[in-house]
Amino acid sequence: MLGFFFGTLGAHNFYFGKTGRAVAQLAMTIIGWLLLFSGMAVVQSGVGDTYSSYSSYTYSSGSESLIVVGMILVIIAIVMIAVVSIWAFVEFVMILAGARTYAFDNEGRAVQ
Repeated sequence: MLGFFFGTLGAHNFYFGKTGRAVAQLAMTIIGWLLLFSGMAVVQSGVGDTYSSYSSYTYSSGSESLIVVGMILVIIAIVMIAVVSIWAFVEFVMILAGARTYAFDNEGRAVQ
């Protein structure tokens, strides 16, 4: 159940003693969400600058570059979150199927 509900956070890998994988999943998830929210904030600030520049009849290309940078951050974040989600789902299926690497927990006990 850890792999299903907390898979992107690497909880199941911490349980199985695979700390490297767990830290990688946790880091990718946190970085992905931070990039997503920061990208959305950058896009929002660029959109706000665009509307203010149009109201004064001047055109500012700086706000367009903010929007582009924000969209690139959002795209990178979505890809990172999707990759770690697929990774966690594959490991969840491996746990359910009783794959050899997930047959025993951290202390060597058989997982039922």
